[in-house]
Amino acid sequence: MTALKYIVAQLQNYTIAEIAKGTGLGHNTVQRIRSGNMDNPGYKTVVKLATFLHDKTECE
Repeated sequence: MTALKYIVAQLQNYTIAEIAKGTGLGHNTVQRIRSGNMDNPGYKTVVKLATFLHDKTECE
């Protein structure tokens, strides 16, 4: 499993609104990534998503 696939799988635990608010990414971008319609979102986007997930898991 690639890192992006792992991130996408973990994002399923959160709403699009939560992810968008926590990352600063647009709702449409988050929706396309979560649905698998964006194969190469770019380094900065992946970092934002990974940081979001890291911060969420630290709080739990």
